[in-house]
Amino acid sequence: MPKTIFITSFHPLISRNILQTKLLTLLAVENNKVVILVPDFKKDYFVRSFGGRNVFIEGVNTDLTKKDLFFRKLTLTLTPTRALYIKKRSKFYQDKNIFKFLFSFLPAYLFGRFNYCLKLARFFDYFFLNQKTFKPLLDAYNPDLIFATDVQNELDVRLLQEARKIGLRTIGMVRSWDNLTTKGILRIIPDHLVVHNEIIKKEAMQYSHVSDRRISVIGIPHYDRYLENPTRTKEEFFRDYDFDINKKLIIVGPVGNRYIHENQTDKATLETLSELDLNILVRIPPCDVVDYEGFKSKKAKAAFDKPGFSAWKGGRKLNEMSRGDEDTLINSIYWSDAVVSHLSSMCIDAAFFDKPIVVIGTAFTPHVYWDVINYYHDYYEHIQPILRSGGIKIVNSPAELLAAVNIYLQNPSLDTAGRQRIVREQVQFLDGRATKRLADIILA
Repeated sequence: MPKTIFITSFHPLISRNILQTKLLTLLAVENNKVVILVPDFKKDYFVRSFGGRNVFIEGVNTDLTKKDLFFRKLTLTLTPTRALYIKKRSKFYQDKNIFKFLFSFLPAYLFGRFNYCLKLARFFDYFFLNQKTFKPLLDAYNPDLIFATDVQNELDVRLLQEARKIGLRTIGMVRSWDNLTTKGILRIIPDHLVVHNEIIKKEAMQYSHVSDRRISVIGIPHYDRYLENPTRTKEEFFRDYDFDINKKLIIVGPVGNRYIHENQTDKATLETLSELDLNILVRIPPCDVVDYEGFKSKKAKAAFDKPGFSAWKGGRKLNEMSRGDEDTLINSIYWSDAVVSHLSSMCIDAAFFDKPIVVIGTAFTPHVYWDVINYYHDYYEHIQPILRSGGIKIVNSPAELLAAVNIYLQNPSLDTAGRQRIVREQVQFLDGRATKRLADIILA
């Protein structure tokens, strides 16, 4: 009997992470109906990009209420992670408000470790649900299952709560590797939770007290495409950017202005690398901006890739990545000789293709204390496995950067074992079946 499945896409990366995989094809079989819920101002884009046979797009008002904001802040206050503690401490360094600081972190250590306290917070969160944002759609389609692709997104939470009130089955997914330690405890636990790897599974059990029986580890669905051949030959790709085919290619993943006030690090990194006689492709973060004003290359051929599409107000933070953007990322890393980045998911991308990884350290350029990059390495839990892997080189000066890049270009197999460890821990499955596992769980 055909089923109707709701899938959410309220975060800009969900269309890349989930919808551009083969999931919709696997679900829309035997006349199953898939309904994708998206921000109302992006509906036309999603209709063009993903609408089709048995796949329907519905726009939703994404305005947040005071209740949404209150319980989001409460979950952050109750989460006893080092990452959230240092975020609160850096805020204290800025505003010097000792009472706000104490109130922001003490509940995590007094109450956040106890499951009954989290259950009480979830009870009130659910009890005070007074929105009926999704009721018209739930009544119109009468779905059999809700798949919340970003279980910590406020709209996903609201849908899961409304679904629970009428007895619908629910599946939730942790969107990214840092979410459970930086975005707070789960406000609602779905009937089933899917995660990328064992690390995230343990975090779900430790911080949100999710039963292991409710969790499935599936791998990273959009990495299934990483196992396929690149869409362009090296000659074609180099020609796209007017690169010299006889010279090495370095991919640069900037830190971004969001992580550094008065960002000089990214420009200094690029200026340093431009001293080398090679090709450089800078991949601007799809949801951030980077300041390269006044940059002039000294020797290298430098080009910029600016992924993301936006035909609406809100700036780059609301960008949607197209399939072409993802193809460019895959091609660029596949044909590169090394990757220079900060501690982002770019490290996992590079490790997947066994490309040497140079990470820009916190002391590369001076910053004020509360800049995120200053405590990223020491306090953020999700970063620690990468730091322990032995698969990266951290550099804290232009001289160290040039030395590390030259060493890797001369010996690209150096630290391969560490990069393999990154892939085992973060990607976990290398069989190209992560999307199939996800589809099987949904259809079951």
